[in-house]
Amino acid sequence: MSKARVQILPVGHRVIFPGTTVRLAISNLSDYPKGKKITIIGILPHEESNNKKFYNYGTLMGIVYDHPIAKKENSQSNFFNNPMSSFSRKDSHIFAIGVERYKVLSMSEEGKTIWASIQLEKDTSTEVSETLIEDLRKSGIHYIQHVRMADPVSRERIKRIQDEKNISNLGFYIAGLLEISTAEKQAILENFNLEDRTNQIIAHALNTTAEDQIHDEINKKVQKILQEQLKKTPKPSGLPDMSEFQRMLGTKPSGTDSNDFIVKFQEKLNALQMPESSKKYVQGELNRLKALQPTNSEYNMIRNYIETAVELPWNTSSQDKNDIDQAQSQLDNDHFGLEKIKKRIIEYLAVRGLKGDMKGSILCFTGPPGVGKTSLGKSIADAMGRKFYRIALGGVRDEAEIRGHRRTYIGSMPGVFIHALKTCGTNNPVILLDEIDKVGKDMARGDPASALLEVLDPSQNHTFTDHYMSIPFDLSNILFLATSNVIETIPAPLRDRMEVIELTGYSTHEKLQIAKRFLVAKQVNENGIKFELIDFPDESLNKIILEYTREAGVRQLERSIGAICRGIAVEYSKALKSGNDYQKKIITNEVVEEILGIPIFDNDLEERLKSPGVAIGMAWTAYGGKIMIVETSKSYGSGKLRITGQLGDVMKESIITAISWIKSKFPSLVKHDKNQNSSEGFSQLDIHIHFPAAAVPKDGPSAGITITTALISLLTGIKVRSDTSMTGEISLKGNVLPIGGLKEKVLGAHRMGIKRIIIPERNKKDIQDIPDYVKSELEFICVRKIEEVLAQALEDKTILAKMEVDNPKL
Repeated sequence: MSKARVQILPVGHRVIFPGTTVRLAISNLSDYPKGKKITIIGILPHEESNNKKFYNYGTLMGIVYDHPIAKKENSQSNFFNNPMSSFSRKDSHIFAIGVERYKVLSMSEEGKTIWASIQLEKDTSTEVSETLIEDLRKSGIHYIQHVRMADPVSRERIKRIQDEKNISNLGFYIAGLLEISTAEKQAILENFNLEDRTNQIIAHALNTTAEDQIHDEINKKVQKILQEQLKKTPKPSGLPDMSEFQRMLGTKPSGTDSNDFIVKFQEKLNALQMPESSKKYVQGELNRLKALQPTNSEYNMIRNYIETAVELPWNTSSQDKNDIDQAQSQLDNDHFGLEKIKKRIIEYLAVRGLKGDMKGSILCFTGPPGVGKTSLGKSIADAMGRKFYRIALGGVRDEAEIRGHRRTYIGSMPGVFIHALKTCGTNNPVILLDEIDKVGKDMARGDPASALLEVLDPSQNHTFTDHYMSIPFDLSNILFLATSNVIETIPAPLRDRMEVIELTGYSTHEKLQIAKRFLVAKQVNENGIKFELIDFPDESLNKIILEYTREAGVRQLERSIGAICRGIAVEYSKALKSGNDYQKKIITNEVVEEILGIPIFDNDLEERLKSPGVAIGMAWTAYGGKIMIVETSKSYGSGKLRITGQLGDVMKESIITAISWIKSKFPSLVKHDKNQNSSEGFSQLDIHIHFPAAAVPKDGPSAGITITTALISLLTGIKVRSDTSMTGEISLKGNVLPIGGLKEKVLGAHRMGIKRIIIPERNKKDIQDIPDYVKSELEFICVRKIEEVLAQALEDKTILAKMEVDNPKL
């Protein structure tokens, strides 16, 4: 530590912090030495209890002689332009900037001046979390807005708080604004632990704000009561007594029932099996509550905290069901299909039954909407015999939703996980984090996704500490499940903590079974119809699936079945009103069209592929797989290439690659004049490539072989088979490269009635993930080269032989 000898300026009961600029009135400036621009002096306040005794810690200040504000304010005295000219002035003002804190080692008086031997002091701890820094800024701004907003410089103060980068200076600046006692400010000055000092400043700021608001509310309420009393008794003989005031304010006299619930809290706390350190902390809060009057501003805050703490399920767990057969039956009864997920849950239960616990398993179900991700969580909880709680994360932008609010804030409350445990009443529920891929982010409120990292980390969540609770709680007994539509939008660190299980869309056969087993019965019951009065044949259900609801999930299918049930409910109600008997209604295709209207979808693929230059590809979306039409046309021109359909850069590059491959392999196809020996025929043709559904953005390399096939079909005049779809990336050398999302793409093509599917040879292993009844209705053609694709996709295979004659090197 640096030591020095400085002149001391007593400042009474005023504490000045480092990093702040202040104006001081000095009776005799000539007693202090003048430097060229800055003079260093020591500021030292007196103790509140003794006006003659100094505190042991003060702040070194630099007197600035050319401060711009001071020049303006003291222009008449010309003090800053010529400091010595006004040193003899009485009560002159100087501007000083706080530099550093110091400790007084010894003091002495030399005439009228005080000198001290000092030692500079710095913070012993300088590490502060970003969350705490943000809390400090919020508390300072909150204080100004509620207490100091009337000040003319409030805006400048808020801007200073927002812009200050030095955390120590930020805290000292806010502390200087607070209306607290000299002793409290001196305690802040003498605190050399940055994190502890920051918490101290936050607490003072928020407590002062809370007290100010409470006083305003009480004053308004008392004024209202007095006005009402004056109206009732124009000439009152006296004011109501205190008990009458408390009755009118809605509060009970102190001591009437406070002891009752304090005793109950103490009994509950003694019975809890919680960590000793946590119990000691809660006991301390309970002791504080006992010492407070109910009218104290902190009373209800501490009471709510203790109530939350003693109601948490510290040692309450639900008994798991380890009967694997029963769990399998439960899952099968609630959901059709989803075999991969059911298998994973059964594995979880089997391992738990053998080991006794299964910490660290966090499953994330990813798939298109309507496939049963959320409802699956409830089925898993039922199969395991656990409580179930769903947390909707879509659009959550505040980190405090996850970690809770600090109790220094007004209206603070615990985060969603503490609330879930309190609601469930057990410490091992199944908690579903729904739509985890849609968590928002707000620079002012933190990042909720980052706050989830500790919750979903098996090595950390056994000591999860909610900001409101301030004591750790073990979350490792919870089975966390998550759902998402896409996995790419989940931050990588968060995604790494979860085991991702993909749910693909349902096939037509699966949709039919789901409708027969679940949806029809549900909608018939919800619309008040008797089961014996309505019948849905498979034929009508298939019509709804194929012509009204081409989706990956079953939500629209359920809505359509519900619409039919409502139509039948109208007929049934009319029959009951007229007293006629209502005969059983069979839902035929005609009835479906009568209620649902003209079919939305039709299978026009064969019609669309009657012309050359059209091919069928396959695409993956967050809502399931689907087919993708590629259309091409040519015209005489100057070699322009036009691409439409809102394509991304990767897909545009696939088009360029396909054209380059065609030019290099089949030069005769691109010649405008057959007698011409040049291979620059594309320069005399305008090629237009279009992807229908132009309003939907499209990107990715997997349409490479589809684009190539469509162009070859256009240039040769040979049509592409209407029962064939394809997917695969093309390389510049004509190789067919693997793609992703094959299962979703195949299911989407199957829903459209496709019978033959061309895929890359390296995706052959992915066929095993496709349901057997889908594979039995499809022909899979695995290829390595684009020539194999053309041989399988074009209606006339002889064109390949002609092209080989034109280019022997092929």
